[in-house]
Amino acid sequence: MPFVYKMKNIKIKKTKNTFFSSKNIPRLTIDYPADLITIKNVFKHFYPKVYFSWKDIMKLYHKNKKLFLSNEHIK
Repeated sequence: MPFVYKMKNIKIKKTKNTFFSSKNIPRLTIDYPADLITIKNVFKHFYPKVYFSWKDIMKLYHKNKKLFLSNEHIK
């Protein structure tokens, strides 16, 4: 999304999403290098299991928040 926001020929209305800005929900997107670190941490935790759900990630987040620290500063 940062790339799209910088494009001059595309108009995007930015809105504040209060649901996903909550500290109770991890940031699971890959827009920045720090995001990739978090995603890798999640996959390493579940390895060799490659199929896991959002609920599994949320349980992990509430049990082991240190895996998600690398990108928590990004808004």
